[in-house]
Order: sequence, then C-alpha cells, then structure tokens
Amino acid sequence: MILVVGQPRTGTSLCMQMLDKAGCHCMGEYPGFEPGCLNTFNPPVRFDLIQEAGKIMWTKPVNLPRESKVIITDRSIDQQALSKWKFGHFVVQRVMKRIPRSTFKAMTSNLGRTQKEILREAKKCADHIVVKFDDTLADPIGMATRISKFIGKGDPHLMAGCVVERSANCYDGMLELELMKSTGIT
Repeated sequence: MILVVGQPRTGTSLCMQMLDKAGCHCMGEYPGFEPGCLNTFNPPVRFDLIQEAGKIMWTKPVNLPRESKVIITDRSIDQQALSKWKFGHFVVQRVMKRIPRSTFKAMTSNLGRTQKEILREAKKCADHIVVKFDDTLADPIGMATRISKFIGKGDPHLMAGCVVERSANCYDGMLELELMKSTGIT
C-alpha cells in the first residue's frame, strides 16, 4: 500500500495526481483524491479500503500501517501558512487579505510541530520518502523519477505532466479550485 501523507497545502493532491499517471489505483477522484469513506479528517482511518494508493490528510495523529510505503509531502512552512490562509479566504470569501503577524507566527509554529510528528510516524513504516512541493515545481521530471523508482512503476515524463508551471510561492490564483471548476466539480 502506498500512502501519501501530509498536511493540507503541501502538495498531497499533486502527488496523488502523479501516482494516478503512474498507473496506481488511487482512492478518490481527480483532482483532489479525497474520498470521505477513508475518514482521513476524522481518524481512525479506513486503511482497509485502500487498494493501492491513498491520501492521508494529517489533521490529527494517525497510526500508519507499518508495511506501507509512505510518501510524505512537505512545503516551506511560511508558504504553507500563506496558502492555507488564502484557501480559507477562497472558501469562505472573507475580506481580510493579510494575516495578522501573531496569527502567522502561531500558524507556522503549529505547522512545524505537525510536520515533525508526521516524520516520526512515517519512519516507523517499511519505507518512506519526503517529496518537497518546492522541489517538485522546480524539477518535475527529477521528482517524478524519484517517485517512480520508489513505487516501482510509472513513466516519469507522463507523471511530471501533472505539474503546472508556477512558483512555489503563494500566488493570487488557486490551482485546485481551477481544476475542480474545469472538471465540473464546483
């Protein structure tokens, strides 16, 4: 079983899209691959439903199956905090554009602690790699090659085709929402 494990806004959906292009049977639907039946936001997670690959959004501690191959997604903590703030504003359409300094400091502190928690848990599993969002955008074929070798299948060029050229820094648009709209989800 392949698990993509990460906090929201770290590239978990992008990683699942790459696994899908590699020919993995991924739980959920493009572009987010977030089936509610897994209970990923409210553990215990239903690992028994994952046939080959599944995404675990780390919002609460989860005991990962030890025989799993784990792909841990990571992103610059500052950019992750900015992206979470921005995503919240897209969803609830609030007007406050800037993050108050104290809120930003609290967010980055919490995100850093949670990332360490994910790494500790993943190291208990059979095998794991860390996939950095920034590195994936900078070198899509290199990261796709690394993931392909880790899972033992997939054409890196096809997998890298999922990566939309953009900056790793938070930008005005929201790619996930654009993808959902293009597929008729929203």
